[in-house]
Amino acid sequence: MKKILPTSPIRIARPSGDLDAAERFWTRGVGMDVLWRAEGDAEGEHRLVMVGVPGAPWHLELVDDL
Repeated sequence: MKKILPTSPIRIARPSGDLDAAERFWTRGVGMDVLWRAEGDAEGEHRLVMVGVPGAPWHLELVDDL
């Protein structure tokens, strides 16, 4: 069994009914940065925005839940 360290990477995904409002909350309200964005242009893909602190071993993935 692998030991979980404080520096172990973690990804948290959160569906959102209003992706733009969620991005504003986490960036302007909480102070996180946008690390990556996907527009979901291909069939079956979703719009998503990853926010977090640059260089941190974690990020929050906000997924359009429409």
